[in-house]
Amino acid sequence: EDGAVMRLASVRVGERLVVSMVLHHIVADFYSCEILARELVAELGGEAADAPAASYEQWSRENTDYLGSERGHDAGSYWQTLLRDAPASLDLPTDFARPPLRQWSGERIERALDPDLSAQVRATASALGVTPYIVLLGAYQLWLWRLSGQTDFVIGTPTLGRHAARHRHLVGYLANPVPVRASIDPRQGFADLAASLKEQMDASLRRQRYPLTRLLDDLALPRRSDRAPLFQHFFTYSQARLGWGEAVALETLHMGMRGAAHELILTVFENGDELRCQIGYSDALYSAQTVSGWLDGYVALLARIVADPAQALDALDWAEHGQAGEHGETIEPGARHAIERIEAAPGAHIALREAERALDYAALRARARSWAAGLQAQGGDVVGLALPRGEAQIAAMLAAWYAGQAWLALDPRLPDERLAYMVGDSGAGVGLGEGPRPAGLAAAGGRR
Repeated sequence: EDGAVMRLASVRVGERLVVSMVLHHIVADFYSCEILARELVAELGGEAADAPAASYEQWSRENTDYLGSERGHDAGSYWQTLLRDAPASLDLPTDFARPPLRQWSGERIERALDPDLSAQVRATASALGVTPYIVLLGAYQLWLWRLSGQTDFVIGTPTLGRHAARHRHLVGYLANPVPVRASIDPRQGFADLAASLKEQMDASLRRQRYPLTRLLDDLALPRRSDRAPLFQHFFTYSQARLGWGEAVALETLHMGMRGAAHELILTVFENGDELRCQIGYSDALYSAQTVSGWLDGYVALLARIVADPAQALDALDWAEHGQAGEHGETIEPGARHAIERIEAAPGAHIALREAERALDYAALRARARSWAAGLQAQGGDVVGLALPRGEAQIAAMLAAWYAGQAWLALDPRLPDERLAYMVGDSGAGVGLGEGPRPAGLAAAGGRR
C-alpha cells in the first residue's frame, strides 16, 4: 500500500552477517530472488554482476508480438482444445464452510523426504524415461484424485517465463502459470500415467509463453467470488540453481511466502540429494491437522509409487486414507457411536455438503435437536422419513436418534400400497416429510 515493494536489511549475529531480502510478488518471481542473490554475492566478492541483455519493457513487447504471430495462434488453439469441457473446479473435502469471498490467509507445513526415498524418486524417474518433476507431479495428481474422487480436473504449475538467453538475468514477475489437466484411469499403472503426463507437459511447455490471463479470457469461464477460475491447486518443483562459487561462505535461509494464493500448493524443493516437500494451504478452508495428515499421505503414496510403478492406480493409496475414521480408527456401527462422533466434532467443521451449500456441525446439531423435540412430543418408537436424499434427510435421521427412535426411509414415489405396507409393518407412528402427505402414508401420525 505504501509502495515498499522491496526491502533489504542486514543484521550481524556474532560473526555472521544475515541479509534479509523481502520482495512483493507483484514485482518479482522466485527466480528473480535467485538473480538478485547472485548479484549480491558477486558484489561481495568484488566481481561485476551480469547485466540483463533485455529490459522488462522489451520482454513485454516481445510477448505482445508473440500473441499476434502464427506460434501464438497455434498456442491459443492448443490450450482451448486441451481445456475444452474441463471441470471448473477441483472439490476437496474442507474443514470449514467456504466463505462467500475468497480469502488469502494461509500457513505452510513441511516434510523432508528421507534420503532413500529421494534416491528412489530419481531412480524411478530415470527408469521411466522422465524427470523427477513428472514423478512428483504425477503423484500429486494421484493424491488429489484420492482426496476428491474426481478423475478429471485441472491444476496449475509455473514456468520461468524467460524464453531466450537475453532474458536470463532479467528481474521482474515473468513467471507464467500453465494448466495441467489430469485424466485418471484407475485401471492404468503409474508408469502409464507418467508417460501421458510427460507427453502433455512436452506439448504444453512448447506453448508456455501464452499468458494465463489471455487464456482465461479465451475460455470465457464464469467468474466466482469464492474461488479462482480454472484451477485452485498448484504444484511447484524448485531446483537449486544457486552457484555461489568460493568467493564467500554463504547459506540460504528461505523464509517462504505469507498467505495463500491457492487453496493448496505443493512445492518440492531440491537441494543437492535432498527433496523437501512444503504444502501451503488456505486456513479459511483447512485446519493444520488435516493438511499435516494429507502431506504425510502424499509422502506415503510417493513411497508406494516408487516401490512398484507398474501397479494399477486403483491399488495405490495410503494406510490412513479410505473408509476408516478421520485419524485411521475403525468406525463402530450404531446410533450411539454416530452421535458420539457428531457431538465430538468441532462446530465450525463442515458436516454436510450439498451442491453449493455447506452445513457445519454446530448447525446440524441445532437443527436435529429442534426436530428431535417435536418427534419426542409425538411419541412412538419408529419415525417414517418421507424426504429426498440430501441435507434435510440426514438431519432428520440424526433427530430420530436424538429422540431415541428408529427411522425408516420412505420414498414418496413408491406406490401407495407399498408405502402403506412399510408403515404398517414397521409400526411407524409419526412421519416427517415435506409437502402434501402421500396417500400411502395416512397411517403415519404427526407430520412436520
